[in-house]
Amino acid sequence: MGIKPSKCSKRDLIADLAKAFKPYGIRLMVYLPGVAPAADAVAKAKLEEPVDERLTTMQRHWEAVCREWSLRWGKSVHGWWIDGPYNKEAYQHPDAPNYRSFAEALKAGNPDSLVSFNNGLRLPLYSITEYEDFTPGEIERELPVAPGCLPDCSRLANFSRYLDGAQLHVLTIMGEWWGKHPLRFPDDLVIGYTKYFNSKGGAISWDAPIQVNGLMDEAFRPQIEALGRAIKAAKG
Repeated sequence: MGIKPSKCSKRDLIADLAKAFKPYGIRLMVYLPGVAPAADAVAKAKLEEPVDERLTTMQRHWEAVCREWSLRWGKSVHGWWIDGPYNKEAYQHPDAPNYRSFAEALKAGNPDSLVSFNNGLRLPLYSITEYEDFTPGEIERELPVAPGCLPDCSRLANFSRYLDGAQLHVLTIMGEWWGKHPLRFPDDLVIGYTKYFNSKGGAISWDAPIQVNGLMDEAFRPQIEALGRAIKAAKG
């Protein structure tokens, strides 16, 4: 951005994490916003201007940034969860920049990596574009028992691993809010709900607080470890 002194870290945290995870067989996925930094006026202006209805300049610049990261990290990154591209009108076009070109930029360093574009807090679950590999699945208070209904829904629809061509995935909170205390459910509910979705071929991401020192909140560790043991046992 030409900002001096630079605000950029001298450390490549993603590369360091991938290296640390590899001996344990842990696959690293990356979270990124789908738009330019909104809290830095200089960066925002340089990435976005001139602004049109399709956010063309911003998309082209952000795709270039993501492509560089993808090429740098290569096969160390196995997936991407992109937050914020809710404006389908800005992305769903036959010509680039669009969902397709964005996905291609993210997969430049690893064609086998998985991509999802967040469509906001939405039920029923659905895939926003054919160019994503798994449903973003962001939900808060609700825990759907099928893509089209809530837990109290009388219609327990049959569903399978794929929804609109995308891997079925749910992202929800283990605490009372994103990154917040206290634990929301007893261990049995978290384990049961995870196993239920797994039995349908789906996957769940549980949000748990990370402290400012980078470590997991110790209050959540027992439940996460209990969940891990239960899933491992279920897999035999």
